[in-house]
Amino acid sequence: MSAARSQNGVSVCVSASCCGDVMSMPTRIERPSTLATVDLGNGHAATIRTLQATDAAAERRFIEGLSPQTRRERFLTTMNGVGEGLLQLLMAEDAEGPLAVVATLPGERGLEIIGVARIAPSGGRAAECAITVADAWQRRGLGHRLLEALRSLAAKRGIRRLYSIDAVSNEHMREFARAVGAHARTDPDDARQVIYELDVS
Repeated sequence: MSAARSQNGVSVCVSASCCGDVMSMPTRIERPSTLATVDLGNGHAATIRTLQATDAAAERRFIEGLSPQTRRERFLTTMNGVGEGLLQLLMAEDAEGPLAVVATLPGERGLEIIGVARIAPSGGRAAECAITVADAWQRRGLGHRLLEALRSLAAKRGIRRLYSIDAVSNEHMREFARAVGAHARTDPDDARQVIYELDVS
């Protein structure tokens, strides 16, 4: 599922929204240190937690380390690097707190990000979402665990439906959506894209 109609990958992208009447102040979501631990096999265990401001360098390395295909599936476009504008967008929070969760592993330069799931506020009780897993760690159940954490994050914001807009040619996303029970329909604005929808609860 993707962020803003143009962000996707082994993925899932979303748009989120705040609930409550106009007079109420948003409830800031607490930043838990760990949301889950995932056994990836071969002695590797990833930690899933909310994205932090100190993750910027690791986030850049994560995106730049994706294969061209995974990067294209994530962002629906070909890109060579990560500019400051895109990095700031990906690291942004809103008044309610974090908009993304990450999976990390210890690496040579400290903790390295191997998966990211995010939501992008869009109004109402729906949110566009994106889940991307590093190529070396795909097909180990990490995408499913990131989606669980993302649904929890979305539920705390009052979001009831996640959706993702992906290229019809994205077979990874089609398989993932089928596995998690997402509903698929053709994008009415572009027949080359498909919209996947999933209830939060």
